[in-house]
Amino acid sequence: MFLNKVDADLLQKSFGHVHPASTACTRAVRKYSLQKLNVVRKSIIETAKASREYILGAFNPFFPLEEPLLRSLLELLPEDAHIRASGRLYLSLTRATTLTNEV
Repeated sequence: MFLNKVDADLLQKSFGHVHPASTACTRAVRKYSLQKLNVVRKSIIETAKASREYILGAFNPFFPLEEPLLRSLLELLPEDAHIRASGRLYLSLTRATTLTNEV
């Protein structure tokens, strides 16, 4: 289940080069409107700009990376998001040696 051509074109116009790699990402994009995604995008950009004030940027141990991102997610997601997503979210990692995805 991948984005259709219209959805992919719309996302690329809004966010630049977006290439969802999993169905979870695709479902999240379809579930939430572009307006909500723009709020998340704005939060990520603001966090990236704030990280420039620190030596090593976001890798500085004193930089509060999670706080602004968590705050924006808590504003957007419903209170029962953990219940709705239970059993439907999986972690996918890419093996560096073979470049294959592992779930």
